Amino acid sequence: TGEILVTKPDLKAELANILHYLRTVFPEALPQLDDRLRAAWREAGLPPEALSEPSAFPLLRMGSWVGGDRDGHPFVTADVTRSALLQMRQAALQLVRSRLTRLGSRVSLSRRLQDATPELLEAVKDLSERIGAASTEGMARNPDEPWRQFVNLMILRLPSESPGAEPREWTYASPEDLDADL
Repeated sequence: TGEILVTKPDLKAELANILHYLRTVFPEALPQLDDRLRAAWREAGLPPEALSEPSAFPLLRMGSWVGGDRDGHPFVTADVTRSALLQMRQAALQLVRSRLTRLGSRVSLSRRLQDATPELLEAVKDLSERIGAASTEGMARNPDEPWRQFVNLMILRLPSESPGAEPREWTYASPEDLDADL
C-alpha cells in the first residue's frame, strides 16, 4: 500500500475509515496493549499487584477530527458534523451492544449448579421491575441464569441507535451508569 493517497478521500470515505478503526481495530488492539504492558511490567520485575485495577493503567483517549475539521475545509458544515457525530455514536452503541451480547452468551451459569449472590438476584429483580414489560422475554428465556438475565437487561438499557429516539426512563443516562452495572 502506498504511503501517500493519490486522490484525497471525501468526507464520507474518511468517516467510513475512522469508523472501521473505532469498531473493528481498536476494540481488538487495546486489550493487547494491556497484555503487553503486563508482560513488560513482569519482565521489569515490578510488582504485578500494582496493575490489578483497570484504573492503574495509562489512560488512552480516542478522538477524531473527521466531520468536524472547521479550519477552512469548505465541505464541513454543521450538518456534516452532526451526521459524523451521530454515526460515531451509533457505532459506539453497536460495539457496546455486540460486546454485551457476546458476554451474555458466555455467562451461562445456572442457579441449579452455581449459587448466585443475593445482590445479583436483587439487582435482576429490581432492574426487571424497573424496565417492566420490555424485560419479560429476556427474563423468561433464561429463568435460572441470573447472570445472563442481568446482561440482557443491560442490553435493554442501552440507548436507541435510531436518531431522534427518546430515551426511556430506564435507559442508561451516562457511561458511569453502564460502568456501575458492569
